[in-house]
Amino acid sequence: MTVTQADIARQLGVSAMTVSMALRNHPLISAATRLKVQEQANKLGYRADPLLSHWGGMRWKRSRPGFRGILAYISNVQPPYPVLQESQALAWKLGYEVQPFFISEKTSPKILGRQLYHRGIRGVLIEHLYSPSFPDTFPWDRFAAVECNYGYFDLPCHRVSMERYNEVITAWKKAVETGHRRIGLVLFREKKSMDLDMRIGAMDYCQQHLFPRLPRLPLTLSDGWVSPDAALKQLRRMIQRHRPDALILFNGFFFYLCRLIDPMILKRTSMINLMWDNQQGEQTGLLEDRRAVARTAVHLLDSLLRTGQIGRPESRQVILMAKPWVQGYTLIDRTKVRRAK
Repeated sequence: MTVTQADIARQLGVSAMTVSMALRNHPLISAATRLKVQEQANKLGYRADPLLSHWGGMRWKRSRPGFRGILAYISNVQPPYPVLQESQALAWKLGYEVQPFFISEKTSPKILGRQLYHRGIRGVLIEHLYSPSFPDTFPWDRFAAVECNYGYFDLPCHRVSMERYNEVITAWKKAVETGHRRIGLVLFREKKSMDLDMRIGAMDYCQQHLFPRLPRLPLTLSDGWVSPDAALKQLRRMIQRHRPDALILFNGFFFYLCRLIDPMILKRTSMINLMWDNQQGEQTGLLEDRRAVARTAVHLLDSLLRTGQIGRPESRQVILMAKPWVQGYTLIDRTKVRRAK
């Protein structure tokens, strides 16, 4: 005999709607009631009908849901990056409004959390966070939170990010496949960046394990954030001393520095941009699709709120998105050059 939600409701003396919402961990149902309903469902052997769930989901997707509330976008950086615009567009379709909160290092995370909570905000998107006190003093237990991309701190929340470790490995393999041997990596010098550690680890893996017979050029850490002139000198010194035939660059900033050093450099040295975007059409690299990160983060946050998963997660989700390869004109195929000779 098939057990229905109506059977569970009759056993507990509650409405069928209460049972339905409790089985979906809806935040409007108290935790005690949700637990009681779910225990009774397990006891009776209830199983959701996948076909009905599918048609219910299709009906939900056809129209924009009613207003569900406000989501906060917290960042130390202004003006906003594409993540904010894309998250606002998608959140509106899902019934939310995304409001930005640009904070400084002097902002009290505890007071900010109290203000958000009393405004009825329960969902938080975080990006570009530099405040050292934020991880320990923000009231995480009151919110469902998702971080967009790796930041400077290991926050106690879920995270959606583009790949960092594998992007370097992909770029290195592409360089080797096209006949390059002297491969250099140029990154910004950042004291606490988790991204930096991952990329350095990927470089070590490529040099020591994937291609141990190739020359090992040292990592170049640039002070470009502080002084473009200093970055120019560092890059010129590196190119003159180590003579790389391929450079894997943090972003397009270094591409233009190389052009300043020598306008003809692209005829001798290939370049791969790890943070390619649509404004850099001539360059070869890996697409940094922050809009895709925003869409995935909003969907994750929406699911957390609809299932009542508020507070520090027992098991954090980390979604890493692969970066598509973009073939431009800055990667020389040296295998074809050698065959031609």
